[in-house]
Amino acid sequence: MTWHKHGFDYNNCPYEGNLKYFSVTFVPDRRVLMTGGVYTNNFQPSSTVFMIDLQVNTDKPLKKKNMLLKRFGHQSCYLNGLVFAIGGFNHQDIPH
Repeated sequence: MTWHKHGFDYNNCPYEGNLKYFSVTFVPDRRVLMTGGVYTNNFQPSSTVFMIDLQVNTDKPLKKKNMLLKRFGHQSCYLNGLVFAIGGFNHQDIPH
């Protein structure tokens, strides 16, 4: 196994680095998806999806279509051409 360092260039990038508790999954053709998370500035859950294409060695994640539900602290996995987001939280369990 060989490890590679991959940094982000946040200039002119749709991902601003303000998410935590997101999930990352590897999909075929050397692509990585970042799904969901919670915003560090307002603690609201996110349904955003970003793709990093390791074949072209891009340092700017690309914005993809949002997930159906906002999620953080979940796991995502690729299976038979689909990406599944499993578990996690969406803040609907917090009393108002």
